[in-house]
Amino acid sequence: MLSPGDPSGRRRGAGGWHMRIGRVVGAVVVGLLLAACTLPVGNPTGDDADLVLVLPALDQNTFVQEQQLLQPFLAQLNLSHTFVPLSDIVAANHGAPLTAESVRQYLRGRFTWRFSTAQRPRYLGIVAAPTADYTGAPMQVPTIPRFLLHAAAPFDQTFDTDLPYEFLAPATIDGGDGTVDPNDLNLSFPTFDVFRIPISQPADLTTFADRHAAFTAASYRSDATLLAGSVQTNGDTSAIQCLNANALQQPNLATHVFKIFDSTTCSPDVMTTPSGPSAASVLAASNSAFHGGLVVDVSHGSPSAIFANNGSSTNLDVTGAATIPSNRLNIFVSIACDNDGARVGARNLAAAMYEQSSVAVVSATTTVTPVSPDSVLAAEVDSVVGLYQHPENLLQRLHAFRTDYYTRFVRTTTGGVQTLHWINLLTVNLVGDGFVSVAR
Repeated sequence: MLSPGDPSGRRRGAGGWHMRIGRVVGAVVVGLLLAACTLPVGNPTGDDADLVLVLPALDQNTFVQEQQLLQPFLAQLNLSHTFVPLSDIVAANHGAPLTAESVRQYLRGRFTWRFSTAQRPRYLGIVAAPTADYTGAPMQVPTIPRFLLHAAAPFDQTFDTDLPYEFLAPATIDGGDGTVDPNDLNLSFPTFDVFRIPISQPADLTTFADRHAAFTAASYRSDATLLAGSVQTNGDTSAIQCLNANALQQPNLATHVFKIFDSTTCSPDVMTTPSGPSAASVLAASNSAFHGGLVVDVSHGSPSAIFANNGSSTNLDVTGAATIPSNRLNIFVSIACDNDGARVGARNLAAAMYEQSSVAVVSATTTVTPVSPDSVLAAEVDSVVGLYQHPENLLQRLHAFRTDYYTRFVRTTTGGVQTLHWINLLTVNLVGDGFVSVAR
């Protein structure tokens, strides 16, 4: 939710705003397509695969190896799929620097612009880290960058995101005016639901495929662990998580609900304090009631940690993530600021959780802001309970949430209020396996 050290909760007044496209440079230098792939209408003769996977391969041997390592995973999905080697995008760009937009433009020219729908979902997997230091391991394959956006005064936030990869129909993501606004990217009708698999070497894909199979079969898959760290007043996020706990304990939803709060609100199973225990120690303890499943945090956050006690104590950080047993596979949903934000030369919390025990991480690359009570309930309660109420995969549920939030809160507001809602959607990314589910 909110960043430590900002008691205002970053609630800012209405005003003009501006998001401009920035450059994100990957490990491989290739460049921005100009108008070569710009099509005035749809691409009916393009590839209509249900799943497109962009692989970080610059040579044929690596491309074949990466495809083979993904076969066990793909066999479980039963989707039509197409592999795209990065070498094809490099060739199309004629030596110019690689940007996220150059990747999108290549996909735009090759694939149909079919909208992603509940009836026939469509997915895009970016199989690469966004930066060379993202995984914390030596990078043996190229990176594929995210889009870099900037929200100008009065917000002044620069952040990266994968979300514009979801859209092929727009000739540009900014409508040609340098600003990315809600009319440029209609989140109700993306072409793809996008996810990123950050790897440092092809062999990491074996771990990815193995985890998908293990989590899908796990007895704890539908467990729910709820973390609460107060952000402004004692027990405020515990009250939010209490709503989730009460809902998830209804028949046929979560198999087990485990509450780890920093207040006595809602009678937590474990209460964290500045002197201990922390959420990290509880998740890692050998005798813990946590076995895996869904982990949802509502708290302050930073690129390296989530916090408790109004941001004054660390609840789980990069070091703590490494202590969680790797067989306690989980989906980590962090409703906190910056957990997937950049840390120069080091992993952020999203990457650390993914590398250690999380099959998927849903988190933000910048500040997320509680704008109104109904939008808070939509983002922090309805979206969580919906994961158990609908037998859909994580990507489909994220798509449903974005559509609802975009329709109810982005399109119905203006000025600075709209900007905050818009940033809340643009900044959230899915790292890891988007095809898992916690619904029974």
